[in-house]
Amino acid sequence: ILMKFLLKEPVFVSNEMNQKYYDKLIYKDLKKNGFTVLRNFCKNPEDVVKVLNKHWNNKKAWQDDVKSDTRLFGIDHKIKYFENFFLKNETLVNIYKKYISSSKISSMIMANRVLPKKNNIGSGGNWHRDDKDGRQLKFILYLTDVKPNNGGFNYLRYTHKPLNRILNCIQMGCGINAWNFSQDQINKLSPKYEFVDVTGKAGDLIIVDTSGIHKGSPIHKGSRIALTQYLWDKNEIPEQVKSQMI
Repeated sequence: ILMKFLLKEPVFVSNEMNQKYYDKLIYKDLKKNGFTVLRNFCKNPEDVVKVLNKHWNNKKAWQDDVKSDTRLFGIDHKIKYFENFFLKNETLVNIYKKYISSSKISSMIMANRVLPKKNNIGSGGNWHRDDKDGRQLKFILYLTDVKPNNGGFNYLRYTHKPLNRILNCIQMGCGINAWNFSQDQINKLSPKYEFVDVTGKAGDLIIVDTSGIHKGSPIHKGSRIALTQYLWDKNEIPEQVKSQMI
């Protein structure tokens, strides 16, 4: 795993050097912090919610153990309204081409709704990384207002950087292949990895490298509805993901 990790980053860097900047401030923010937020990206979030409300009862919808988190994987492959929902945006495509790959892309959109059920731990479970050996880019669109008690996206700033990822493992006492972490392990990290609770308005978009450590916070009030664009530098969607699609 360590060797794979060390070999992949130069490939990302080489691709990055060969792609022009389209917006230096947005890209610089993503590179530095591991995420950036585009405010008011979606002008009609309430319309998107209306479409989604027709599909939460889909028989292939995934739910967590306490039925707080309901997910519709691959809605863009089944519902025409969501086809190329994000990837028709040139800005987002250019970010992917520079940060991940200019030659390969496969994608899927996941919609999820999180409700304040007893003992919920938040969307996505515990602190984790989405990729153990390379960069991973996602676009997360809030479709409802998200305040501190509404189950927002949590991120540990700077944990996406290659050297920091190795240092994180040393500090937490785990291997480079670890991807899921307890709160006790997270507490061992240096304070320099700042905790960020990403709040926002309906229509705000988070662009994030989810190889950095992140999770959803437990929801205590209201509901949080979001769309997440999954992206891979592969020719096809991974098989384990395909099996979850509606």
